[in-house]
Amino acid sequence: MTRPPVLHPDRFAALVALALRLGVDRLPAALRAAGQTPGPELAVLRALLPATTGQHRTTLAPVTAPGDGDLVPRLALTFAQAGESLGVSERQVRRLVAAGELRAVTIGDRTRRIPAGELSDYLARQLEDRAS
Repeated sequence: MTRPPVLHPDRFAALVALALRLGVDRLPAALRAAGQTPGPELAVLRALLPATTGQHRTTLAPVTAPGDGDLVPRLALTFAQAGESLGVSERQVRRLVAAGELRAVTIGDRTRRIPAGELSDYLARQLEDRAS
């Protein structure tokens, strides 16, 4: 019986951040260029993250408004929808925007929304910060 690979949390977090930035397909070449050997973490990442052949970078799956049954991807989310997607409260999303950690755009005169891609960028930044 073979044992599952031992995954080192710090290395894995750094690889997830790099995979989100570069794409899973480009990760082995980037590791070799840095003088590192792709380890068992790469197989786990390939299973967890979609392939990104031909894409600039990986993002999270398109976000639909929670509970509305829409199959049309949302390009911008309300603060409540962003909070639900991140698993935090609307108030926490507002705090993150006020602190400059999460970007919001103003549509029209007063409507503020969070671009859907900003959620995956925010999570990637969090992983990079913790890996450093």
